[in-house]
Amino acid sequence: MSVETFRAFSVVEAFLLTYLVVRFWPKRQAGPGGVRLWPTHFPKLAERFAPTGLKAWARKTLGMSGVPASRLDAATRAFLLWWGGLALGLPVLAAVAGLPPKTIGAGFLLGFFLPRFWLLRRASAWQTAFQRDLPDAMDLMAGVAEAGLSLNATMSRVAEQFPPPVGQEIAAMVEESQRTSRREAMESLVARVPIEEVRIFTRTIARGEDLGVGVADSLRVLADDITDMAYRKKEEAGGKLPVLMLLPTMLFIFPALFLVIIAAVAHSFIGLTL
Repeated sequence: MSVETFRAFSVVEAFLLTYLVVRFWPKRQAGPGGVRLWPTHFPKLAERFAPTGLKAWARKTLGMSGVPASRLDAATRAFLLWWGGLALGLPVLAAVAGLPPKTIGAGFLLGFFLPRFWLLRRASAWQTAFQRDLPDAMDLMAGVAEAGLSLNATMSRVAEQFPPPVGQEIAAMVEESQRTSRREAMESLVARVPIEEVRIFTRTIARGEDLGVGVADSLRVLADDITDMAYRKKEEAGGKLPVLMLLPTMLFIFPALFLVIIAAVAHSFIGLTL
């Protein structure tokens, strides 16, 4: 496809986007000075035209990356706006600038995959930080429960002592348990932080409530189990280091070492022949 065809396509796309904005833009009363406050509707417009599966994925992943439930809808609309703007804007700008078709296609791929990659990295970092701080939080939770506090009071105290993500997620679970049941709040926690330690925590608490086991005893056993799991994962990570170091050693250290050895042998051989 020629550059002229891509330019024509970009012009048609720009006209189509302009029509969609004008046609479906929500009307609003004029603000001070007669200026309409339309820019606030950009995220809602992006959410309206986004596929349902994409909206569900963005909302779930944003929840897994630490966005509070009260701001989840607004964050989802803003992310969809950013995603659509990059995916559509970069190819249009590249076509208008007269860049080659490959560059236009690369702009579309970059605009489509960059927001997704950024959000997945943010969610992964949030889960990793939660998993790192959870053993210490469980130890504190067990100690507070052994002092005689209830489960909600224990988790509230831990939420106050720990920074995000552990403190934020536990505080959100306590707040949700006050509106609904504790089981539903724990299921929401598992949906936001889908790691094995959280699943064990929620199952242990639910089983203890069903069987009437003391909260302090359940939390102490749970804290010991989660600490052991964290220790085993660190041992496994340490055991993988020699394998991970093998490839850089073969690529960077061995060639330099061979070069030094061969250079020394070649120098000695040249000296003998002369």
